[in-house]
Amino acid sequence: MTPITMKTVAEQIVKLFSKEQESVYYKKNATGKLYDRYFNSLHKRKAQLKNEAPSKIFKVAVVNDERHAKLNEIKQWLQHNIPEDICVSWKETSEDRIKELAKFGIQDIFKEWPRYFDSNGYQLIDIDFDTMFPGKSDLMFNKIESVEEAITKELFPSLIKDKLNLTYYDAMLGAPDANCRHYYLINLLHAVITPPRVNKNIKPSITDAQMDMMVHLININNFQQKLDELNESAHNEGLTLQPRVFVVGESPQNLKEFYVCVDNIKYKVGSLIRAIEECLLYSTLNIP
Repeated sequence: MTPITMKTVAEQIVKLFSKEQESVYYKKNATGKLYDRYFNSLHKRKAQLKNEAPSKIFKVAVVNDERHAKLNEIKQWLQHNIPEDICVSWKETSEDRIKELAKFGIQDIFKEWPRYFDSNGYQLIDIDFDTMFPGKSDLMFNKIESVEEAITKELFPSLIKDKLNLTYYDAMLGAPDANCRHYYLINLLHAVITPPRVNKNIKPSITDAQMDMMVHLININNFQQKLDELNESAHNEGLTLQPRVFVVGESPQNLKEFYVCVDNIKYKVGSLIRAIEECLLYSTLNIP
C-alpha cells in the first residue's frame, strides 16, 4: 500500500465517520493506524512464510526419497525377473532412467537395467525414446515412403559414380518387396554421401561405409563368427563397434530375417526398416 493510498483511505474514513480525525489514521511522516496496521501485517506474513518454507522443503524431500526408493525397488526386481507385462514397469521408470542416461551413459545403464539384453529389449528402447521425444517413435514408418521417393528423385542415379552401385540402383528399381528395395536404398545412400574420415590415417571406402551399417549373411549360423571379426577389426583400429544391422537370406531379393546388434546384444525384428530404426533410436539414447 502506497502513502497516497493510505491518505485516500484516511480521508474516506473521516467522511464516513465525522468524529474521526485524519491524522489518527495517516500522517505525512509515515505514522498512523493505517501505516502501523499495514506494516505489522507484512511482518507477520514474512514470519509465516519463514515457518512454512522448511515444511514445504521437507515435504518435497520426502516425496523425492519415496520416489527414489520406489525406483530402486523396481530396478532391483527387474534385475532378477522378467515379467510378461514388463512394458508397464518400464514406462513407469522411463523418465528416471532417461535422467540416469544423462549422468552415466549407456554401458552403466545396461548394467543397472539388464532387461535391455532380453530378446524384446528393442521394445524397451522404443519406450525410452518415446519418453525423450513423445509421439516421434513412429515417424520413420509414417514418412518412409515420401522420404524414399524424395531421395530417389533427388540423388539417384545422377550422383552414383561406380558400376557396382549402378547395378544396385537397377536392382532397387526391380526389387520384389520393400525389404529388398530398402536394402539397396540404404547401400546407395553410402554411395552418394562421402564417408567421413575416421582419423588422419583411416578414410573408409564406400564399401566400408556400407558394411558399417549393414551386413548380409546367407545363414544366421554365421552371425557370431562375423560379429567376432567385426569386433576384432574395430579393436585393431582403436574403435568400438557401432550399432549394426544384419540381414539374413540367400540374396537381397530373398531376405528372411533381420537383426540389430547393439553392444553385442542381438535383437530380432520384423523388417529391415525396423532394424534401421532401432539403430537410430539406440544412437539417440547413447548420446552423452
